[in-house]
Amino acid sequence: MDLSQLLAWIVAANTIINFGTTVYTLMSARATKAIEGIKALDGKISALSEERQKASDKVGERFQKVESRLLKIEADMEHMPDREQANALALAIEKLSGRVGILDERLTGRIETLSERLNPVQAMASRLQELEFEREK
Repeated sequence: MDLSQLLAWIVAANTIINFGTTVYTLMSARATKAIEGIKALDGKISALSEERQKASDKVGERFQKVESRLLKIEADMEHMPDREQANALALAIEKLSGRVGILDERLTGRIETLSERLNPVQAMASRLQELEFEREK
């Protein structure tokens, strides 16, 4: 092998190495851009995941509040009268108001009677008072 053949082989090897280096650089640059894009997407996904978790926590807290309010309302409703009991209470109140009306009429009549009976006593007291005033003079 002479020197020109050896030089041709060296130039060919150098060309192949340069071509390989160029391909590697291009692939590496694209891979680097892809990795940077993946990292940016990962950051966005993490931020969205945190926001979703916060929103989920808020919804959970609100659900707990609504559930506790509902339990309180249910507990209060257990002590409230149902339709039949409310109807019975209304009838009992109506019956009592009728009795109160009757008692009011009776008492009004008795007070009027008592007033009529006390009128002569009042007249007699007035006359006695006038008599005492005349004696004093």
